[in-house]
Amino acid sequence: RIPSSIFSLTNLQEIDLEGNDLKTIEEVLSFQHLPRLFTLKMKHNSITYIPVHIGVLESLEQLHLGHNHVKTIPSQLFLCTRLYYLDLSHNSLTVIPHGIEDLKRLQYLNISNNNVSDLFIQIRIFKPCEHKMYAYVVGKQTSAPFSLPLSCRLMLYQKKCFTAERF
Repeated sequence: RIPSSIFSLTNLQEIDLEGNDLKTIEEVLSFQHLPRLFTLKMKHNSITYIPVHIGVLESLEQLHLGHNHVKTIPSQLFLCTRLYYLDLSHNSLTVIPHGIEDLKRLQYLNISNNNVSDLFIQIRIFKPCEHKMYAYVVGKQTSAPFSLPLSCRLMLYQKKCFTAERF
């Protein structure tokens, strides 16, 4: 569990809880009392889900949840409209839900090493972005056609072969 004393540090901008064998992050609701919290790092834990309360973190800009056991993404995550960096790599995701396109500032999305099916159909949910957007994905159909705005960039890699294409 996350020590409750951390929630009294109102000037805290980054929390790094990487590799602490956390199983849940239910305390995320208490993070709303940290108005300057911009970065939340929880990689390499045993987190199985993202609580729906994640949406209360209005100041959150970076969320690092790679190398966990997350199976679904709650739509409330898309209420974190300042989010520009989202790492969900090495989890158990099977779908990227509609609504992710509401993250207008999103520049980096890593969903590699998940079980996402129909990846290239789902990647079309991205609308034109104002900034460059980098998405790291792993898929079996890396040659399948799909479209992204010219202002966006999608990087694909499979196994040890890295390919970058500009659309």
